[in-house]
Amino acid sequence: MTTNELAELTVSEIMRRWPATMRLFIDHRLLCVGCPIAPFHTIADVAREHQVDEDELVDMILASMQEGVTAGPASIPR
Repeated sequence: MTTNELAELTVSEIMRRWPATMRLFIDHRLLCVGCPIAPFHTIADVAREHQVDEDELVDMILASMQEGVTAGPASIPR
């Protein structure tokens, strides 16, 4: 998965295809799991709405997807 491919997916699709990413969203209090807007929001939308660094968020999601586990407890710069 490339950064550009990830940018085209909604948060809901990411969590559905890679369930391990849900832990990342929960751990960073991004409130995406269960959110009624998740089927419409992209990672760029999430970063903007939660005021987090988009590049860091993308890197952590990609790592989580590849490892099948969360990217760890590191915080996303705000």
